[in-house]
Amino acid sequence: MLKAALYARVSSEEQVKRENSIPAQLRALRDYCQKNSIEIYNEYTDEAITGQIGERPAFQQMLADAYSGMVDIILVHKFDRFARKVELSRQIKSNLKSANVNVVSITEPIEDSPMGFFMEGLYELMAEYYVKNLSQEVQKGMNERARKGKHMGQMPYGFYCKNGEVFVNEDQSSIVQKIYQMYDNGYGHLKIARWLNDNRIPTYSGIIGGWQSFQVKQILKNCKYIGLNLWNGSIYDADFPAIIDEELFKRVQDKQALASKNHTYHGDNYAKHHLLGLLYCGECGSLFRIKSNEDWQRKKTDKYLCRDASLYRNSCQFTKLFDAEMMENDIDAYLKEILSGVPAHLNIKTAPVYDQTETLKKQLDKINMELSRAKQAYISGVFELDEYRELRSELELQKKDIESSFSRVPTPLSDAEKRCILTKKIKSVWDLYETVQTAEEKRTILQTFIKQICIYRDRWEVIFYI
Repeated sequence: MLKAALYARVSSEEQVKRENSIPAQLRALRDYCQKNSIEIYNEYTDEAITGQIGERPAFQQMLADAYSGMVDIILVHKFDRFARKVELSRQIKSNLKSANVNVVSITEPIEDSPMGFFMEGLYELMAEYYVKNLSQEVQKGMNERARKGKHMGQMPYGFYCKNGEVFVNEDQSSIVQKIYQMYDNGYGHLKIARWLNDNRIPTYSGIIGGWQSFQVKQILKNCKYIGLNLWNGSIYDADFPAIIDEELFKRVQDKQALASKNHTYHGDNYAKHHLLGLLYCGECGSLFRIKSNEDWQRKKTDKYLCRDASLYRNSCQFTKLFDAEMMENDIDAYLKEILSGVPAHLNIKTAPVYDQTETLKKQLDKINMELSRAKQAYISGVFELDEYRELRSELELQKKDIESSFSRVPTPLSDAEKRCILTKKIKSVWDLYETVQTAEEKRTILQTFIKQICIYRDRWEVIFYI
């Protein structure tokens, strides 16, 4: 019996309410499996996410499972749910086919023939044309809004929106001012984040203790705080008040530019060392970078170092250097130990998409909210009785589908099961890993089963996901 991965995606909140919602897509996919005697391995959903592959965690997990031999076929409602860019779609499908995994659209049947190949390409071209045309129209509207000084994108910390107008959040704005003053006085991003957490200052989403250095950095570079809108490389006067003085803002930008110049690793290092982007400091959580040293013979060696471990920032005290070549060889040897069955300490984290309980809960909450709104609209006279009954029936059907999905969430795996699956994953790509030439290719392969590698003073830990 064929084993299938079911993939569903919506790209906007509006789509959730239409017939191509995630529950509707999954319902059709399950019916297809039942009629064709196909076993469902897992369901993967990306809600309100664009077609960009890098922004679709469930899609990436599904590919990792497919390459590991977990499924024989990937089922989608339409090919545009898989990928809208023809070139990228063809590339991924070709890679999957090499792993004996086919991608099938249940509403766009394709014959295994030259005509079928042509029709599949036509479907993909139509999808790409649609998204590009829509993007152009949306872009026109957004450009016009930007020219008028309207806020674009996510509302930044320190502001709130009411009836389409932007206002200053007095409590948050004082925190923004404090962040700018601290950075101007020599505090680094990480140190400011720690101060915010120590003082129990809630984040934009209300989380206490949730501040991270990148959030501080985003605040420190946002020109909206001086009453300007940056949109598509152009700057417009904003129709909402400033929070930060322009002179202070400029000083902060100059200091950040200097810090970035001193601490950004070069592209050639990223091209040489495949663990960049995977190594994290166990002390502060920052990524590692490469630092080149010369010995007394003027021989240059590359060392891994915590990105925030610098004397002038005084942010992280973990200043130990690790020989890059030795670290990379040690990680390779560790992975070989797992393949050979040698007992090794494993820290396996289950990928968020594998347990979709939280996603299902959010979907259920959304449906319940829609039901409540529909009832209120009927009581208020907005809906006629027939309209209300029709909408309620559709929402109840979606709710039933979501509730039934809870039973399909895989049960937690034992350590032995995790090790078995992980070993299979590594084994499926190891031959390719040892033959590829570039660091980018090696990094891409490692990212299919390694979440991150945490470096401590006396040890390192590889955190896997399956």
